[in-house]
Amino acid sequence: MAKVLKEAYLVKEALDNYDVDYLEKIIAMGINDEEKAQLLHSYCSYDSLIKSLKIYKEFLSVKTKRLEDIVLVYEDYKQKGYFEKMNNKYNCDASKITDTLAKLTKVYNIFKSNLSDYDKGNCFLDLFNNKEEFIKIINPFIQYKDAPFLINYQEEIEAYSFICEELDRLDDIISNIAYTRKYNNYFENYNYAKFIISSYINDQLSYLEDEFYLKYGIDKDIFNECLNIIQELDVDLYHAYESKLEDNQNNLIAYYQNTIKELAYGITNGYLPNNEPFDMLYFIQNIPFVNDKLFLSNLFKFMNLYNKEEELIIKKYINENRLIPSKKGYGYKGYALDPISEKSIYKTKTIIKGRELSDNDKDTILDYIRLNNIPFVNKAYVLTQSKYIDGQITKEEVDVLRKERLKTIIPGKGR
Repeated sequence: MAKVLKEAYLVKEALDNYDVDYLEKIIAMGINDEEKAQLLHSYCSYDSLIKSLKIYKEFLSVKTKRLEDIVLVYEDYKQKGYFEKMNNKYNCDASKITDTLAKLTKVYNIFKSNLSDYDKGNCFLDLFNNKEEFIKIINPFIQYKDAPFLINYQEEIEAYSFICEELDRLDDIISNIAYTRKYNNYFENYNYAKFIISSYINDQLSYLEDEFYLKYGIDKDIFNECLNIIQELDVDLYHAYESKLEDNQNNLIAYYQNTIKELAYGITNGYLPNNEPFDMLYFIQNIPFVNDKLFLSNLFKFMNLYNKEEELIIKKYINENRLIPSKKGYGYKGYALDPISEKSIYKTKTIIKGRELSDNDKDTILDYIRLNNIPFVNKAYVLTQSKYIDGQITKEEVDVLRKERLKTIIPGKGR
């Protein structure tokens, strides 16, 4: 009996059939090896894979041979240095490492060129905001310079001290150029920033920040850039923003309270208080904090303070429908509230009710999700996809939504 219990426990700790199937699917994808390595490492580390292999070998599992084949692929990628790029010691995602190294090469070429000191400073600021940012980003590559994938960058790495000396020598010039750029950018974009912040102040629903960003075709970074400009150039407007922000915090609490009451009503009755239909997609779209990393924690804390009557109904619905994010947060195991990558959507062949989804179909589904500010998570995509197949969502409807959205582009952002 003890042996059986031990086997059950160990096998539970190992990769399951879904995991093995998924790893094999990644390996079979028609993408380059570096992209495969990134997906494999994000889903399962090399150490976890070896641990699972040992467990299945111990119990003579039929999955042993499949895992051995997967380990061979991991070891090949490991030898080629692809997994080094996933290591947090480089302080950036694998997808950004190539871009970062390309910037290092450009900086090296700038400082060994015959450009004037002013032009060198100007070119450097096209790549990095200041010397401190350069050191923070590049220094890990210098510390771990022996990684196989850095073999083609040894000349730049060896010149790191020279580059830092040049940055010290040109410090005043670079600081003056950065200051001038900053305020030129502020003055160039003042009218647009004033429009965005004034719109935020005058919009009665601006406490719904994601909806506000979507309405004006911006994101949080652009909004914050506008706010910085107003803080520097228009003190009165900035004070008006601060006052509005305080009101919005109170409005948001009231909105969340009413939303949770509405969702609990929908769960209990199958329709909303206004007699509109209620379904799981509506729940995912509207439940507060769903985009937060601490979704459940924040939601439960809020309900404990403001929605005690609805708390049990909401918790039960979430648990029964497994509307939870995984601890990994990569979206590969099919957890309902894990994010899903667009790349995987387009690379995966999808057939529903005998119909294969084309790229145009997927475009329509994804645009519907974006334009309605629906969280881009596994379950929301699956539910939207089903509605599209059933004809509840049409391309014509999405085209109308596109036209209705106001798109205002901030100068200099390339959007």
